[in-house]
Amino acid sequence: MTEAAIEYEKAIELYRDDYLVEDLYEDWTMVERERLANAYVDILDRLAVHYMEVGQHQESIRACYRVLEKYRCHEDSYRLLMQCYANLGLRARALHQFRMCEQILRQEYGTSPSPKTRSLYLKLLSDQSA
Repeated sequence: MTEAAIEYEKAIELYRDDYLVEDLYEDWTMVERERLANAYVDILDRLAVHYMEVGQHQESIRACYRVLEKYRCHEDSYRLLMQCYANLGLRARALHQFRMCEQILRQEYGTSPSPKTRSLYLKLLSDQSA
């Protein structure tokens, strides 16, 4: 594990929950709460990419799910999950991640996955039939 990954792991362990949830609607807490949540997700996203790149697919999957717990529409995480599951030979799970992404994006925003995500899905479909 690289030194950066070790530090990122330490940082995400420090994040417990949203900042000052008891003052959820106070303007002065809203910006800081959002900043901290975004930093947490960014670190998890970097870790997920790092773990996938070094072949630690289970760790990447774990980080992706933590991102999705926070932001269920985080399309990059669905793509990483698709890639990790495919790399582990679990194509059905990879394809399922696309369908989940598609459903959630439709429910939340009335939209569909990006061309990049759709392209990965089509690649996985064609790889499966080969």
